[in-house]
Amino acid sequence: MVVEHMTTVLIQDFNPLFLAYDYFDDNINIIITSNCFINQPMHERIRSVYKCIQEKSPNVLESYHVFVHSFTEDELTEVLEHNKEGTDE
Repeated sequence: MVVEHMTTVLIQDFNPLFLAYDYFDDNINIIITSNCFINQPMHERIRSVYKCIQEKSPNVLESYHVFVHSFTEDELTEVLEHNKEGTDE
């Protein structure tokens, strides 16, 4: 229920092109891609996602350690292509 609310909040605030979670132990990796990140440095993107979660879905931060990975669409494509190249060998 906690993560579902966070998902709704992130969708409303960032209109992501891609949003995924990876769970391990009491941790959540959030991978989010949005056009609103295009003119922002990485630290501002991450800060804005944390701020959104803290203000609108604070129970997530009480229940999990949260790690945010924020990308533009082009950056995510580059990461995926790079990872694919690494597995083709």
